[in-house]
Amino acid sequence: MTSSLIDEQSKLVVYKPTIHQRQKNKISIMYIIKIILMIPIWTTILALDPFSITGSIIVGTGMYYFKDSLTCMVKECCHDHTSNKWIANRLKWSDLPEEIFGQHIAVSVVSNLVYFHLRNPNPPKPLVLSFHGFTGVGKTHLSDLLAKRIYRQYNETGSSKFVHKYTATHLNKESQLSMLVENIFEKLEACDRSLIIIDEIDKLPEKYLDILLPYLDHSSPYKKSIFIFLGNSAGSNINNEVVHLLNSGKAREDIEYDDLENVVTNNAVKVGGLKNSELITRGVIDLFVPFLPLSKHHIRQCVADNLRRQHEFPDPFINPGSKFIDKVTDSIEFKDDEFSVFGCKRVSSKVAILLARKNRL
Repeated sequence: MTSSLIDEQSKLVVYKPTIHQRQKNKISIMYIIKIILMIPIWTTILALDPFSITGSIIVGTGMYYFKDSLTCMVKECCHDHTSNKWIANRLKWSDLPEEIFGQHIAVSVVSNLVYFHLRNPNPPKPLVLSFHGFTGVGKTHLSDLLAKRIYRQYNETGSSKFVHKYTATHLNKESQLSMLVENIFEKLEACDRSLIIIDEIDKLPEKYLDILLPYLDHSSPYKKSIFIFLGNSAGSNINNEVVHLLNSGKAREDIEYDDLENVVTNNAVKVGGLKNSELITRGVIDLFVPFLPLSKHHIRQCVADNLRRQHEFPDPFINPGSKFIDKVTDSIEFKDDEFSVFGCKRVSSKVAILLARKNRL
């Protein structure tokens, strides 16, 4: 075969690059494109003086290093160690008696325990409180007031990523219990300074709450958290003991926690999720808190407070007036004309009905 023929045939050979070669060519092309795109940026940088370049680097590094703190300035944050912006650890309780009535014992013992727990940088265990008393006496209300004082977002909007409420009557099945535990675990993992509130624990099956033990005892990794249980158990026992103390000549305001400690501690655990529970035998619950029954005086306070907050009457005793407040109070059911059967629970609806009736006249 002549050399001229070889040259002609070589021109007809189709060049097929390997995969590696194609990737190499692609990388080379992308590299060239990146260089072209970087030219304006490098031109701008070179136009700056050395101090501007250094300053930009320092600012960028600082923003990256302090990105969590910067986020906490505008978004609800759990681990804000520089201030009390989102989660308070210094609380003011002086105005608490103005928002919850007839519960001087609960306000005193709870505010003290929560205060010291929040102030302790390394508490020995999560704070676990169990509120007991008849319906409508302020158990839910006090837990809500605590949430408002501790969590800024909750105070402003009524909702927080770190306040979690569960109703026990919705959790009486095995599958729902597993979901509850998993959900609480996720909340605590997201923020170890969470507040967990479980209502109506007296309606749970016996020992139901034992599955929470790993989160509540001294081995718990979530020691900064607060758990609050709410239940009606021991309500009758508390009421009977209060009547006994009043009949013996003791003023209601002089009744102390010590006067009711045994009553609430011994009777709160006879029914529901705390019955025969390891939470009791292991001493996990820090305090059983008694809530006293409410008299007519306290119901009047609830009526006035409802008129002030819900209906925007600056001074309810002037407008709509004391007679109107008395009328609402008289429409509430009392046992032996002494204590409200449903506490302040029906005050809101009674006020709304009687106000509408009054406005039609």
